[in-house]
Amino acid sequence: MATLLNIANNSTATAGTQARGILEHAYDYNYCNCPELSDTAASNYTLPGKDSKGVIRITDISGKLIQIINVNDKQGQKIWDIRHIKSGAYIFTLNAGGLSKSAKLFIK
Repeated sequence: MATLLNIANNSTATAGTQARGILEHAYDYNYCNCPELSDTAASNYTLPGKDSKGVIRITDISGKLIQIINVNDKQGQKIWDIRHIKSGAYIFTLNAGGLSKSAKLFIK
């Protein structure tokens, strides 16, 4: 238990995520290292097959490229700082291993 707590509290990498997951599921711990929702948008991802690299492209509704976020892990979460982004509709598109998946995000 002490080792799990140490990893959960001191690692922001995969080991920390896994330790927090174990503690939350098995021991009713509650970890929320959550950013302010009004300042960020989060995108959870899992890459297909054996791919561990991909790209998230963020465009506005007209298709104008706003930002590119590189993905370097099999799965995880990427945070997008939206403090200086105008209100409107945006599209997140994850490209990896020849596959593409998109989702919409609305910012007020």
